[in-house]
Amino acid sequence: MTSYDIATSEGALGYLSSSFIPVESVSRLTGGGGNYTYRLFLRETYEGRKTLVLKHGKPYPPGMPSFDLPLDRRGYEVTAMKKVKEWLPYDSIVTVPTIHLFDEEANVIVMDDCGEHSKTLKQWMVDGLPSPEVASEIGNAIGTFLGNFHEWGSESQELRDLFKDNINGRKISAVITYGLLTSTLAGGEGSPPPLNDPPLGISQQQLIKVDGICRDMYDKIMTMSEVVVMGDFWPGNIMVSFSGEGSSSKLERIYVLDWELTKPGLAGLDVGQLCAELQTLRRFHDNCVIPATELILTFLTSYRGCRRGAGSLKELARIASVHLGAHLIAWTPRVPWGGKEKTREVVKEGVKYLIDGYGGTQEYLEESLFKPLVC
Repeated sequence: MTSYDIATSEGALGYLSSSFIPVESVSRLTGGGGNYTYRLFLRETYEGRKTLVLKHGKPYPPGMPSFDLPLDRRGYEVTAMKKVKEWLPYDSIVTVPTIHLFDEEANVIVMDDCGEHSKTLKQWMVDGLPSPEVASEIGNAIGTFLGNFHEWGSESQELRDLFKDNINGRKISAVITYGLLTSTLAGGEGSPPPLNDPPLGISQQQLIKVDGICRDMYDKIMTMSEVVVMGDFWPGNIMVSFSGEGSSSKLERIYVLDWELTKPGLAGLDVGQLCAELQTLRRFHDNCVIPATELILTFLTSYRGCRRGAGSLKELARIASVHLGAHLIAWTPRVPWGGKEKTREVVKEGVKYLIDGYGGTQEYLEESLFKPLVC
């Protein structure tokens, strides 16, 4: 085990001083809460690169030593990124960074940098940069990518076998959202402040339904293996890079990051998580309404076009609606999206998506955000 504390920039630089990577300096990167991440500035180019990224994991998230986050996630992430890199066409606009180093003992991954001027899809939209045309281009690209990835994961037993033992990945996905819903809505100590004063007003009958849905979804996440899912498919894990500036800029590359939760599971969870975050962007940022709407539409339409072997798109849409609702309930009041009243509105919307999606009538789905999957 390395003697350097890689949780600090100085420790990361010290760790790399004896490696083959010609690093000159490091800078801590913000964003993402599960690991310590740094941009590496190189003294000389390495495989054509002037910068790389180092990702270091500990058995807990930064600043949260009481939260158990098992280190086996590092191996699953590296395996997933390498397999996806091999699977994708070399000229695919959607890709993953190349892995240059995996030190399992020190829990270090060194990979390609998406670029100093790249942004997460979430930040790019919040900054008001997307036109509807570019949003449509991105939605089509990531819908095609995820649809083909799920199709591959449904057809390949070998791929499912690679990730079948990622039990911790299943538990994290089940607990971190569905373990929060009942207490979030019930009020009191387990409920975030925006929902408590006054109480949100969720009826006892609704709470009973939510609790039953959570139990069922927990069981499904822990047991279902219909496809291989990415596990954390949201705009904060999608980097967009452009060439040129202003009106002449062109979408160059899209990178999908953070594959630690890759596992066999439910395709609707990946679809629902992305749409939940885009829905939140629409609700809290007026400048995102048009591009996010266009992105959702093209994402879902392109995704459906790639799911040739999908058994029931209605069931996929139903699970996606449930997960969208769960995400809005669990995370909207815990992330500083906006004001109290809007937060409460969005959480109530989440309850409706959750309960109505779980019922999953054809009429509801055809009128819902997930209409492109079933019509």
